[in-house]
Order: sequence, then structure tokens, then C-alpha cells
Amino acid sequence: WGSGNIDVDPMFVDTANGNYHLLASSQCINAGHPDSTDSDGTIADMGAYPFLNSYSGPTWYVSATDGNDTTATGASAAPFKSIQSAINFATTTGDSVTVAVGTYVENIDFRGRNIKVVGADRETTIIDGDSSGSVVRIDNSESNILIKNFTLTNGSGTPTNDEVETIRGGAIYVATNNTSDVVNLDSIIIQNSTAVVGAGFYYLTSSGKISNTIIRNNTTTLEAGAGFINGGAPDLENVLITNNTLLDGRNVLRIDSTNPSSDTVVVNKTTFVNNNIGTGYLLEIEYGSNVKVIHSTFDDRLSIHSASVSAKIMYSNVPGGIDSLYSEGVLVGDSAYVTWGPGNIDVDPMFVDTANGNYHLLASSQLINAGDPDSTDSDGSRADMGAYPYLNSYSGPTWYITESGNDTTATGASGDPFRSIQAGINFSSDDDS
Repeated sequence: WGSGNIDVDPMFVDTANGNYHLLASSQCINAGHPDSTDSDGTIADMGAYPFLNSYSGPTWYVSATDGNDTTATGASAAPFKSIQSAINFATTTGDSVTVAVGTYVENIDFRGRNIKVVGADRETTIIDGDSSGSVVRIDNSESNILIKNFTLTNGSGTPTNDEVETIRGGAIYVATNNTSDVVNLDSIIIQNSTAVVGAGFYYLTSSGKISNTIIRNNTTTLEAGAGFINGGAPDLENVLITNNTLLDGRNVLRIDSTNPSSDTVVVNKTTFVNNNIGTGYLLEIEYGSNVKVIHSTFDDRLSIHSASVSAKIMYSNVPGGIDSLYSEGVLVGDSAYVTWGPGNIDVDPMFVDTANGNYHLLASSQLINAGDPDSTDSDGSRADMGAYPYLNSYSGPTWYITESGNDTTATGASGDPFRSIQAGINFSSDDDS
């Protein structure tokens, strides 16, 4: 039983009418021995009829409205209809897939491609997994991937055989099995997905960064309603984790088994709010993990297990403070295990409109300019806490407040005053007035 054998739907053009040519979305394309080629010079396809292509990239185009997977080449003037088709042909490291606005009902497999897959806009470029497995699957030794500007929805996870809890990674399943492998998610919405473990995402021994992302409305029956980091060290930055549900589950985000001597998971500028956790925890840090939590805000319980943990929680908003932290086998405050502070606070975060899911900060929020003094937001001011900083084009030194001002969009300048005195104080520095 040699290498390269697969078990997939071959995706013929028209089986009912005896057309056994391959659709561009077939994973039999470019799946042959890497030293064998078809007549177009590409890696050999499987089956009697290869999909011959006159276009060779490096940018592959996909359109839900104008594309097709029967005769298209993937060039800008002849786009594919499915994202999987473009991935099948993007065999060169550094290739990119450009996806037009639309809804793509498919479960995509990166098949070892080290490529970028970029949608037009995360609100309108949607990959719908149709409850037929993980929406995105990356588990074939990929080492450098970027996925950007998509909504990933209706995933149901990938079965695995290494533990009893076999269904993992509802929306995205990453198992490259090397901590140096990088899978980056940027400007993604991960929603409405289910799994036994890691309803939103599951990273196994893989690294990278999850940034500018919303993880919402996912459900788990066991743990990790938003995500599970199991080895490796993908960082989180500017992430909103909201309305995820634990059905008799243990945690919303679980970080487990990273290597304290080398890999650190950084949870930075992340907002945990309105998750349905029952008796579980928002964040659970487990055995052997090395974690830094900074500039983040929580609205419920955290948990840390095992004396082998190395965790730092700093410049974050934690309700109940250090006394709310559940620990098992951990000495809180001992630098060998859990370090608390500096800069941690316990205040109402003052979101713009919690009832309608707007978790931007009001100018009156004490999370503003409450981060590490050496860290800044994109406007150059001291870092705020949470996923959405209050960015300001005005820098003082005099801050104005009037009864007719507002704390939602105002800058605090004389022509655009705040509504509350606290807002003016939040943005002031030592020499301001």
C-alpha cells in the first residue's frame, strides 16, 4: 500500500450520462505521483481523463456567479466556480486564490498547498460547510497558509481516531503536526458550527495567528465552544468570542499542551462576552501550557490546571479579579506557575450596544488607554483592552465635554466633544486638561 492513495468522491462531470471527465473541483486533479505529468505539464491526475489546463497561475480566480468547474481555466477571464477547484490547481508555493463575493457550499481541503486564499469581503464571501464536515481542512503537512476575508459557517467537524472525542474543528480543522507550520486566519467570521471538541477551530501542533476575527454562535457537546489549541502556539489578536454555547461542556477556549520552553500562546486584545458557559469556563489553560493573556476583557470565569502551566495575565479586565480565578494544582502569584498583573482591572467594559452585539467601546470605558504603556493601538495611543479599540484622530491637550456631546464617535475636540467627563479623563495624559 504505497503513498498518495486517497478516498474521495472523484467528482465526474456527468456520471448519469457516462461523462467521466473530472470536474475542476475533483481532488483527483494533480494528485498523482509528483514526478509524473499529464500532457499539459502538470502533476498527473488520477483516472482516464485528466483535466488539461492552459493556464498556470500564480493567481487563481473563483466566482460563484460567472465561474464553472467544467471548462474553466482559473484565469481572471475564466474563473472556477468552486474554491476547491482553485486549490487543486494552485500547486506552487506562494500561489494565491482570489474569491469573488458569493456563497460557496463546499468543504475545502488544502491538500498540502502552501498558498493564500482570500475572499472579497468577510461579510459577503461565505463558505458554507452544509453540516458535512469541517468547512476548512488543513492536515497534509502544509507549512505556510493565509485564509482571509471569509465567513466560515455550518461546519460539523472532522472525525479523528486518536481519542474518544473524535469530532473536532467544526469550522476549521488544522493538524499539520509541526509547531513551525503556520496557518494564519485574518478577518474571518467563524459561526454556526458544531463539534465535540473545538466547535469554532481546532489547531493540533500548529502555529500561526488568528486576527481581526469574530467567533460566534458555535456549539460544543464537550469542550472548546470557540476553539481548542492542542499543541503549537497560534496567537489571538483583535478577536471577538461571543454567543458560543457549551452543552454540558467545559470551556469556550482551551489551550493545552504547548511547550513552555519555547512556544507561547498570546491572547491579545480579545473580548469574551455573552457566551453560554453553564458551569464551564471562558478560558481554560491546561497541562504544560505557556500562555500570555494581555489587553483582553472577560465577563465570566477563567480556569488554570496543573503546576506545569506557565501563565501570565496582565493589563486585562477580569471580573472578580484574582479571587475569581479557579486553579487546580496551581499556585497563583508564583512566577513559576501563574503571574497576576500588572495592570489588571475589574470594571464594566462599557460597550456601545451589548443587546445588539456591538462590542466597540464607548469613550467612557475605562478599558481605553488601560493597556501596557509600551503598547499602542493603530492611532498611536496607548493600547486599549478588548477586540475593538476606540481609535481617535484628536490628541489633546485639551479635552472637551458638553451635555450635547457623545461617547460613541466623538473625538473630544472642541468641535466634537464627549458626553461624559470620564471619557475626557480616559483620553487625557498627565499634562492634559
